[in-house]
Amino acid sequence: MIAYTRRLAEIASAPALPATVSLARIVSPMMGFAASRNGDPVKENRAAIMAMALYVMDISISPLSGNSAAVPVIPPHRITLSGREDFAKHFLTSAAIAISADTNIADSFGLMKEIDDATAGSGFSFTDVGADRAGVRFAEFATSGPRNAVLFQKKLSGDLSEDMFIPDLANLPEFMPQEEFAAKYGGINQPEFQRVITDIEERISQLPLFNLQ
Repeated sequence: MIAYTRRLAEIASAPALPATVSLARIVSPMMGFAASRNGDPVKENRAAIMAMALYVMDISISPLSGNSAAVPVIPPHRITLSGREDFAKHFLTSAAIAISADTNIADSFGLMKEIDDATAGSGFSFTDVGADRAGVRFAEFATSGPRNAVLFQKKLSGDLSEDMFIPDLANLPEFMPQEEFAAKYGGINQPEFQRVITDIEERISQLPLFNLQ
């Protein structure tokens, strides 16, 4: 984790990196670094994803490292996916939960967050659910075994665009208050709700990252 935090600090300190930057421009050099270390690819990918997730959540590993002097301060940037900072946070937070706990837990956590938003926040957003689930699949593929982990590193360490690992979510309903959500979808176990979730999962399954050979 210290090694990946140092690499992330180098990436974020580059003069050419703008204040607002696509996650793809962070993922690519981080995966290149993972490949160059020639370690267990699953462990390398897990550490890289955790380092990126902690960065977007503004959490330092210094308290956990036992050697705060070895952990650099990473210059702040606004990291986005599809032009949205919240998508990057949803994506990487769900990825981190998936590799540290369980993919089902990560999916459930993201869904519960949206239900809470519907009653006391910005409203239920299928777009956020899509970003959550894409992050889960991203982490799942990266750590699903040595072969996939190496493919993951190779494919994502070159020229990289966001559409490699997150689908277009722009036309999904979002910011729905509880009353609107209940009127349109009934609840999370109802067919209309499940239809949208199935659509999201199909979009994710069609992404180039998850169709590597």
